[in-house]
Amino acid sequence: MMGSRGSPQQDNPNFGAALQELEAIVDQLESKPDLNLEEALELYDRGAVLARRCRSLLSEATLRVNQLSAESHGEDQGEHSPPAR
Repeated sequence: MMGSRGSPQQDNPNFGAALQELEAIVDQLESKPDLNLEEALELYDRGAVLARRCRSLLSEATLRVNQLSAESHGEDQGEHSPPAR
């Protein structure tokens, strides 16, 4: 049986930690054909949670980059625009 997952750090890992744990789970599932069904299902379930976490963090980062880019583009446009009459 896998360890407890009650700590906030494990439930909401940062992107790097989530990706590292997800890669370890994939390695386990691929390299250990002798895992029993229950262990494999627990690993798969945890992997699915981590994959959703990674997708969510990537979506948030993409949105933030787009917002910063739009703000930067707006500032650039404002500096070079002719004065309003």
